[in-house]
Amino acid sequence: RKIFRMEMTQKLSLKINGEKKTLNGPLSAEGLLRLLSIPKEKVVVELNMDILSRDKLAETSLKDGD
Repeated sequence: RKIFRMEMTQKLSLKINGEKKTLNGPLSAEGLLRLLSIPKEKVVVELNMDILSRDKLAETSLKDGD
């Protein structure tokens, strides 16, 4: 008997520093920083005109169009 594992992935269209990027999701703000090899201690993250505190990065889900 074979077991198939399905993962829910979605394409996210994000604007990062003014540049549009398409990435696989779901993705948190912290996950995006990790993907881009950016230490969260070195940046300020702004999401839709709000500054995210570092302790909220892991729980902040990014949505298509962010």
